[in-house]
Amino acid sequence: MRNILRLTTWVLFAATVVFATGCSTDNITATSPDAQLYQSGDLVPNQYIVVYKSLSLGSKLEDLQSMTHQGRLDRVVEQNGLVLDRHGISREAVINTFGSVILGSVMTLSKQQLGELRKDPSIRYIEQDRYVSLPPISVLGKGGKGGGGGTAPAQETPWGITCVGGFVDKTGTTTGVWIVDTGVDFDHPDLNVDIIRSRTFVPRTGSADDEHGHGTHVSGTIAAINNDFGVVGVAAGATVISMRVLDRRGSGQFSWSVSAFGHVWANGTAGDVVNYSVGPGNRYESAVLDAAVKNLSDKGIRVCIAAGNATDDCAFYSPARVDAANVYTISAMDAAGVFAYFSNYGAPVDYCEPGVGVLSCYKGGGYATMSGTSMASPHAAGILTAAGAITANGIVAADPDGNADPIGVR
Repeated sequence: MRNILRLTTWVLFAATVVFATGCSTDNITATSPDAQLYQSGDLVPNQYIVVYKSLSLGSKLEDLQSMTHQGRLDRVVEQNGLVLDRHGISREAVINTFGSVILGSVMTLSKQQLGELRKDPSIRYIEQDRYVSLPPISVLGKGGKGGGGGTAPAQETPWGITCVGGFVDKTGTTTGVWIVDTGVDFDHPDLNVDIIRSRTFVPRTGSADDEHGHGTHVSGTIAAINNDFGVVGVAAGATVISMRVLDRRGSGQFSWSVSAFGHVWANGTAGDVVNYSVGPGNRYESAVLDAAVKNLSDKGIRVCIAAGNATDDCAFYSPARVDAANVYTISAMDAAGVFAYFSNYGAPVDYCEPGVGVLSCYKGGGYATMSGTSMASPHAAGILTAAGAITANGIVAADPDGNADPIGVR
């Protein structure tokens, strides 16, 4: 009997599902949400994302695009001061500032202040921020760490890896693989983690190390090393970069994700891959999230997004609903090639990937089995990292929208 950590859960949109300060990073001063006070998808009281028109920043759009991230951020900071002073609002209302994938800020506003800003001609739109949280996870058993203390489990190839065409050794690849999630286990012996480029966007945390396990599981499917223990990923040995946007409870705010996307925009390059397995279990349409993903993809960065686990049309879920080049919305199937009963569906879906009973890495150097579109999306991210493109090989059975999704392979 293998000595291995096993975990079973039906992981929400990202099904689930959402930052560090520096000269090239959006400014963060928000407080972490209390998981006992809200439900995933709830509005953050009095917290709003304010998006500016580009011309209000005193530059043509093409001029802004040629600026550095810091230059754009400086313009937005300046605009914040002008707008807030104009309406008699304290500059301390600003929580976060975005200078890349969107041009705007997160602010704490009263109803009266919100009404005033909605009339300001320099503002494109204002959207209230929301909480997001992963569902509870039940750990059925713990075992030794691969390559660490205890008995190391012999390496196996998870069924999903075989299904998508097997693994390719990508150790040393220059492609950036950005994991926007709960973080990544920095010390996991089966993962190559770029700790230097990793960032946390969760307030009052100083590290992008994974305290939850979800992001590490996603990372293993993409890039677990081909060795003699544990598991192997699609792009085996590829380096992953942790963009931590959820706390140890798997909780966060969507504005934190926007900051993470902005950091990738400022520091990533065309050809990089982002996996975003984050979202609420109920319908949530966000112009801000959609714009952030679209602008990131316009730079040539490929973004894989979990379709969601609400058995619903993902056209009503941001950013899974985004239909653009370099954006891949992924539904889930089981080992028999049948559409997973929990998976979202619909026209925005690009490919269906393995998402039921997926074995991968877990926090603490362990391994776990999870289910969800969160687990399907990293198969696509691994394919893109390993092969640069996804190829269709057949279609999934029993797709509820009547238009069967293609099964993506490398």
